[in-house]
Amino acid sequence: LQRKIQREREEEEMKRHFKAKPLPNPNSGFVGINPPPEKPLTQPHTPLVLNRSIRSRELFNHRIKLEEEREKKKHNFVAAGLPRTTFQPGRLPEPNRRKSTQPLDPGLKSDKQAQRRASFDAMLRDKENQQQLEQDYLEKQRKLIEARELREYRKTLVHKPLPLPRRP
Repeated sequence: LQRKIQREREEEEMKRHFKAKPLPNPNSGFVGINPPPEKPLTQPHTPLVLNRSIRSRELFNHRIKLEEEREKKKHNFVAAGLPRTTFQPGRLPEPNRRKSTQPLDPGLKSDKQAQRRASFDAMLRDKENQQQLEQDYLEKQRKLIEARELREYRKTLVHKPLPLPRRP
């Protein structure tokens, strides 16, 4: 019993005191606590899986090569050849005997619409001018009537004294 108690006390005492691990040696090549263990690479279980992965990789590489070739062909410049007449100095091209085609007027509706719109705008301008003249005439008449009424009203405002009656 005493040995058991003594052992427990020693374990508690060991737990109370902190003991640091030594720093790794920088000359050893690996700086860290512990290097990760190297695991061997696993191989596929069946040869079908291996063949399938190899075939798919080859197809992928083949597609990439084809795509690169297409891109190169797109960017290759190929000059057009000279016409045949340049190599035969005695022959000139014959002039065209047909008459050139004359284009027809398409007769767009926008032209007709523009004419109609212009005539409509002219009609509106005439109508507005007539209304303006009529308003000016009515305004002139109203001013004349007001002036006449004002003159008559002023005449009534003039005080005309009545003579005082005589007393005998």
